[in-house]
Amino acid sequence: MSSAVHWLGVPLWVLGAAAGCGSGGRAAAPRDTIEIKGRLTGATTGGEVVILKGPVSAEARPNAQGDYVFGSLVAGTYAVTVDGYLSTATPPRRIVEISAADVTGQDFTFTALPASHYENPLPQGNALRGVWGSGPADVWAAGDLGALLHFDGAKWSQVWTHSLFLSHITSDLTSVYAANPSTAWATSARAVVYEWNGATWGGLAFYSPFLDQLGDAYGGEYYCVRGSDRSTRFLTGILGATWYDALPILARVDTTNPYGPSLFGLWSNGPTDTWAVGSGGAILRFDASALDWVPVPSGTASHLRAAWGSGPNDVWAVGDAGTIVHWDGTAWSPVDSGSAESLLAVWGTGASDAWAVGTNGTILRWNGTAWAALPSGTARDLFGVWGSGVADVWAVGDLGVILHWDGSAWTSALGGTTELLTGVWGDSAEAWSVGRGGTIVRRDGSSWAPVPSGTVQDLNGVWGSRAGDVWAVGSGGTVLHWDGSAWTPAASGTPSDLMAVWGTQASDVWAVGVAGTVLHWTGTAWGLVPGPPGGLGPPPDLRDVWGSGPNDVWAVGGRGVFHWDGATWSLAWAAPGELLGVWGSAPDDVWGVGRSGGTWHYDGRSWSPGYSTIAVDLYDIWGTDARNYWAVGDGGTIIHWDGVRWSASMIWSGASNGLRAVWGSPGFDVWAAGQAGTVLRWKEGEQWSP
Repeated sequence: MSSAVHWLGVPLWVLGAAAGCGSGGRAAAPRDTIEIKGRLTGATTGGEVVILKGPVSAEARPNAQGDYVFGSLVAGTYAVTVDGYLSTATPPRRIVEISAADVTGQDFTFTALPASHYENPLPQGNALRGVWGSGPADVWAAGDLGALLHFDGAKWSQVWTHSLFLSHITSDLTSVYAANPSTAWATSARAVVYEWNGATWGGLAFYSPFLDQLGDAYGGEYYCVRGSDRSTRFLTGILGATWYDALPILARVDTTNPYGPSLFGLWSNGPTDTWAVGSGGAILRFDASALDWVPVPSGTASHLRAAWGSGPNDVWAVGDAGTIVHWDGTAWSPVDSGSAESLLAVWGTGASDAWAVGTNGTILRWNGTAWAALPSGTARDLFGVWGSGVADVWAVGDLGVILHWDGSAWTSALGGTTELLTGVWGDSAEAWSVGRGGTIVRRDGSSWAPVPSGTVQDLNGVWGSRAGDVWAVGSGGTVLHWDGSAWTPAASGTPSDLMAVWGTQASDVWAVGVAGTVLHWTGTAWGLVPGPPGGLGPPPDLRDVWGSGPNDVWAVGGRGVFHWDGATWSLAWAAPGELLGVWGSAPDDVWGVGRSGGTWHYDGRSWSPGYSTIAVDLYDIWGTDARNYWAVGDGGTIIHWDGVRWSASMIWSGASNGLRAVWGSPGFDVWAAGQAGTVLRWKEGEQWSP
């Protein structure tokens, strides 16, 4: 097979033939001889474009040495920036004043963008759908939002991925197969197969518009890729769609049905020994001579999710409700699994050693006689299993779970907490995040580590005036204080759940919670303050608090926005939707966020809708000034306010887990925290976009 990528029979490299680079950045009509020159160094990719704005605007592509030049310029003030794909420039912009002489030395240094914004858990926290390798030091795992991880024999790390046009792969990946260290493929939920060439991911090995359209209509996708080499590659997908070496073949078990069963699993030992399994107990065998799939009775109506075999007379298929069937060379027959959990993947080393994994952390092992359950140490669903030998087996699953079998026990290879995190705060010296079950983690340098909290109560909010003065609040009226060396409890005077904490300084701190609970710290003790009125109903559950000063504090909860004027709390506005977060930069610049993408703004006179363009729940907001706010929410959602509008679509966070809190440091690093221990970091100059 040719290495060209095909799209409806047309090599995809043809699409790039019409792309040009313009005039090299020089003005079409020379008006002078002044030039601006510079060089790009560091982690460049060759795809950078230097952009000039001013009396003359132009674009230039650097030469092989990274040099660029803008000529035929007139006197004036110019801004020079660089549009990079996989790296960020320092400085982000250069302002250049020219009069009559050339200006040189307008250089930019590039730093590679991180493959992931994850700082916890590590290597990442998105669901992993498949795992495969070519040896103990060459193992790949693939999953949601383009996650591709590699194990080199010592550690797992996330690998930069990019599509044909150098943007990050953002589609969910459903399986991965490695033929050797320089050849691997990953299938996508958007009917694309990506290829590893030994150096980079991203080449489109195959694309099917037909399957992509089915995906739009039915939620379809490629489910599995297997093959012994480039010339014997098999793909399976929705409604019987399969491919053999890029040749489409519709697999059907009923000739009266225009489509076939969705085929979830595939095992191939070459074109003459390949099985596909799928919905309704479908099992089909590939007939290489006829280039067709032949249905074989499975004896079950359960959906079958995966297949593996040690040889032509020893093939396993596993599926829903603990279903396992075995092929002995003549027929498929049921085998007792001893489990009612759905089994999602199967793999083994030989006829007397096989593994099956599935929902709720299920791991089963075949010893040649029977299947038996082994403890996995997790309750997460497991989607993939593969190994290089009897004492080197990997299983991957939901929320980034990676497990390893060393011949005696399964252990986790995922680093960091996986508890729900609901609050985050930091400064230039450190950062804190708090969450479920008394979880507290601290970032001191470049990594997050657990710190004993002394409580098992859920912690919902954290704030500090400086590194040695940090407060955390939570369920049952829990209040904790960090003095630079340890967390200690403080008397709150209330049994009510506390949801948020914030202050103007060390002696002026507010905490709010359910049933209108409001606490105030004056520097010596916490005291209850009469909370906002409940109107015609019960006192509102307060979710967040922020203020511009001691006499200008806002709290949100339910459908109310409440204000403290230095003497009393009052209802300032009855919102049309439920609010969950509040932040501002000044008395006349305050934002609230909430359910279904709701954003509302206070301009010093009244509250009005902010018109975000998303519909997911937003839980928190943080910003630096009127032109820079971040809001986070469900599904890894991050949106940004630039002073004019909220980002038109979700900014690329790289995370599929819900985000519950956001905070930034004086250096403009921003952290977002949320489900399954997720902590993301954005550094100034990076783009949270694909």
